[in-house]
Amino acid sequence: MLKDGRDLRAYLALAYVLGCFCSITVAQVILVLMAIVFLVGNPRWIHLGLRAFPQTYGLWNLLLTGWAVVTSTWALEPTRAWHHLRKLMFWVPPILLAALVTRYGAPFRRVWLYALTLGGVITSGVGLFQYVWIGHGTLERRVTGLLSHYMTLGGMLSVVFLIVVAVLWLERLRWWLAGAAVLTGTVLVLSLTRSAWLGTLAGLTVLASLRGWRKATRLVLACGVLGLAVFWLAPPALSYRLEHFFSPSEVSNRMRLWLWEMGLRVVRDYPWLGTGPDQMPYIYDNYRLPTMPKGEVQAHFHDNLLQMAVERGLPGLVIWLGWYCSGLQWLRSQYRQAEMSSEQALAAGLLAAWVSLGVTGLFEYNFGDSEVLMLWLILPAWVVPDEKAVNRRAV
Repeated sequence: MLKDGRDLRAYLALAYVLGCFCSITVAQVILVLMAIVFLVGNPRWIHLGLRAFPQTYGLWNLLLTGWAVVTSTWALEPTRAWHHLRKLMFWVPPILLAALVTRYGAPFRRVWLYALTLGGVITSGVGLFQYVWIGHGTLERRVTGLLSHYMTLGGMLSVVFLIVVAVLWLERLRWWLAGAAVLTGTVLVLSLTRSAWLGTLAGLTVLASLRGWRKATRLVLACGVLGLAVFWLAPPALSYRLEHFFSPSEVSNRMRLWLWEMGLRVVRDYPWLGTGPDQMPYIYDNYRLPTMPKGEVQAHFHDNLLQMAVERGLPGLVIWLGWYCSGLQWLRSQYRQAEMSSEQALAAGLLAAWVSLGVTGLFEYNFGDSEVLMLWLILPAWVVPDEKAVNRRAV
């Protein structure tokens, strides 16, 4: 595959993974090129990618995208909602990447890991430069790396960190991966993104539980001790974030509580089809609480579940939960069925990353973050069975 350099499809797919960490515009251009190459070269590859996923997971993806179209049609402002549907193109790369994994198996998975790690290292390096030399280390100016927002950086680095840690812990120690874990973990902390911290802690707990609950308990205790040490040694901005982690008086926490109350009021008025995607400017003034600042329109409700209920109604919330749980079950089953230690370590890391994204999404709308969504959707494609594995299981 990658030795003779003849498969342009594989190189474009790896460039797409790397582009998710560097430039959303570049990643989307690569997405279009990749789709064209697949269609022109051999359309049967698309069929191969569709067949790689379990039917249940595929059905939930179909329901999720289909319901988005339905609710956009009945949105308060359909034009804005239909423009938001451009994100449906992010469901194409998982199909194409699954086809490549099915065809090439372990070699492509390994190079995919290299591309993911390289992307995390590059944007972490930029973030560290921002912190040390430019002064991006305060709540007013946070590190973002090459990404658009500090929350995006936190979510992306959480995924990379957990996958790298899983490979190091469950397979074997590689010093370059250990260095990548230290760098991405450090910049993840410096991003001051508490939701990503909670998601990462949940992911680490999943990894530990796969090796026994006793180790999971040790991990939680170790993180607690480490947290206390960080609290005493951390710079002022980090100490403030830790000290006010769950404080309702903290500005961002208070705004979240207001937004969640506001969102529940919207759901009561639009329970079935919701308001439609991306309708915040049209509902904010009507549902804004008296205690909320005037003249300031928040972009979303800082919660995936509430955002789904508001935009797509309660049926949309059920569909999203079905999609999330089916992906979780798929990764869990692939971990159990893995025959090689490298496959098991990768599946464990992906399972931890999936949990991390879900927990993070309880405090921010990361499913609506383009860069995070692009990375999130391709995770299950990483562990689809290759042709050799399918033949072995059929015997």
